[in-house]
Amino acid sequence: MERLAAGLAAAACFLVVGNASAVRPFITDDARVVGHGNAQLETWARYDKGTFQHWIVPAIGPVDWLEATIGAVHGVALDPDRRYSLAAPLLQTKILFHEARPDSSPGVALILGTFLPFGFGGFESPPNAFAYLAATQVIGNDDLLIHANVGIAGARMDEPATDTPQELAKHDRIRGSWGVATQIHLYRAANLALEVFSGDPYAEVSGGAAQGGLRFSVTPNMQIDASAGGGVWGGDARMPFWASTGLRIVRPGVF
Repeated sequence: MERLAAGLAAAACFLVVGNASAVRPFITDDARVVGHGNAQLETWARYDKGTFQHWIVPAIGPVDWLEATIGAVHGVALDPDRRYSLAAPLLQTKILFHEARPDSSPGVALILGTFLPFGFGGFESPPNAFAYLAATQVIGNDDLLIHANVGIAGARMDEPATDTPQELAKHDRIRGSWGVATQIHLYRAANLALEVFSGDPYAEVSGGAAQGGLRFSVTPNMQIDASAGGGVWGGDARMPFWASTGLRIVRPGVF
């Protein structure tokens, strides 16, 4: 009981006035940072036919224009055998160039990150890095948000068995990524979220996909997402159908 009470108190300390604008489990990022001295916790679960994933991604704002993130994913790889899996750490920084203001010019940010090659059970990945630009247009009092991303990601694979062009291409694998998303306020706490994207900076996926769901602003600093999506193009590499749910809470004035 003491541990449970301590855990609830730790979570409750986040629940004070702040401006939450959740991104994950949606792939397309926004051009907003958590803010100077603030902390946030994003966590989400995702299920598809091959995996059950649970992500934990906290972040802090050292200064007004910078957000620093560290995270991890664990869960169960379902195919071919059920086994516990882990990949960590995710290291990411978001640099804000221009703040998104209502009915004004879009906000712009640059995101840089890497997933270090540690893990087991199927979630681990080769050394990789990613970079992308994010833009956010705000209309009204967050009545309509439009996000757009474009970037690249690369993974350093094992030494190729041969020096054929095909093997060399697999050895240095660089891929592009992009996404367009919108959030539309519906009624009170409910918002509709939609996106279409190709590639995920956090994962080596191919083809394009679409996702939609609801985002509930429970308090000014707490949001809950429920969404589902699937591959739209990409042939045999098309992403499977998935369902996800996520939570984001913000704690201003941590330091």
